[in-house]
Amino acid sequence: MIFNNSQSQYSVLDLGFDKTLTKILISQQGILDVSPELVNVFTGGTSPKTLIAGELISSLEQQTGVVFSGKTGFSNAETGYRLGIDNSDSLIKFYIGTSSDYFNFDGTNIVISGGISAGSIDIGGSDATSFHVDEDGNMWWGSAGSYAAATNKISSTGSIDFTAGTFSGTLSAAAGTLGTITAGTLTGISITGTTIQSASSGARFVVTNATQRLEGFNVNGDVNITMNWSSTTAAVLLLTPIYDARRALEIILPSSFAGAGTEADAKGITIANAADSISIDITDGGLVGLQIAACDTSAIIISNAPTNAAALDFTFSSSDYPVIDMEQAGASADSYGIRIVQGADGLKEGLFIDGNANSNLAECIYLDRDGNSASDVHAMIIESNNSGAGNGVGINLSSPPFAFTFAINATDPTGGGGAATGRIPVMIGGATRYLAYY
Repeated sequence: MIFNNSQSQYSVLDLGFDKTLTKILISQQGILDVSPELVNVFTGGTSPKTLIAGELISSLEQQTGVVFSGKTGFSNAETGYRLGIDNSDSLIKFYIGTSSDYFNFDGTNIVISGGISAGSIDIGGSDATSFHVDEDGNMWWGSAGSYAAATNKISSTGSIDFTAGTFSGTLSAAAGTLGTITAGTLTGISITGTTIQSASSGARFVVTNATQRLEGFNVNGDVNITMNWSSTTAAVLLLTPIYDARRALEIILPSSFAGAGTEADAKGITIANAADSISIDITDGGLVGLQIAACDTSAIIISNAPTNAAALDFTFSSSDYPVIDMEQAGASADSYGIRIVQGADGLKEGLFIDGNANSNLAECIYLDRDGNSASDVHAMIIESNNSGAGNGVGINLSSPPFAFTFAINATDPTGGGGAATGRIPVMIGGATRYLAYY
């Protein structure tokens, strides 16, 4: 019996050999047909050396279960071919080619090294994971029956269509432009070119390298926002809400924060101006230049005293209205119209008015007190207390020539006995008294 470790048994009688391992042709009795040797079943029991029909183009070698030429083992180290059973793992294999260009079937997978020429390639059938290449060099993925119907594809000319994708590198082109990119979301992509825009018209944003600015347009094509990063004259950020009447800038701070910091650390706007320039410049305030509708404590706090000028400087060259106009309607004990609290270290007046107007109508202080009360109403109350050695003076009238001006009252407060010219009414202890003048 002749067999190996992976094949069925074969009888030499089945191959035409006698018990001396000699095969005699029926047509030529007594003539030795083949030399006494074991012949593999692939040759049908006929030795390649005496093959009658056909022709051997190249050298053919045999081993038990293997046909080969050039390759002594199932590897790509040698040029040739080898077909048969690998005794190391009992797998049927086929190796053909050189060390650089070859076709292998390793018993499980097909491995190809080198170029492939084919009319078309279809891998995976027609399901959603299949891959196709047609004879024109177009590639596509998915179950579409043609390149034209596919949604994920690359043409032979370089056109790319994908429904989604992630690019970890840089997109570039030989001509320096990418043309038009149509996508739902672009993530982590750096695009170099003259202009990038989200749409050709209507509501869109445009980044232009030539002018080095970013512009945002509304539905009418009006520019609502402009950001300039190289101009020496234009604003860095310009907000112009042209189409709809709404706020140009709105900052909303929440009442609490889940992360680090406290409410006191949150600032709506922080300006750090180290130059000799203006931090906020309102060139045309419109109806109201600055409006503060509500706040919990103080609407404006100036905590640092300036070093070169006043903390608040109101300079009007010409105006028909007051420089400061306040309306106080509070009913609490501290709802003052103006309150000036001077510290213990203060060296100058809490309120200093330097009037230099030539008109006799330009009083430094004018009090117009109107009321409707059963009790006394006061236009001015002066309280002066001095805990030191000096006196507490309510009003210092040391500057001549006139300390007060009063209306004429020709009634003699002395009843004629004092020969007074008139009287000046004063309130003393809640009762009206008179000072005589002569």
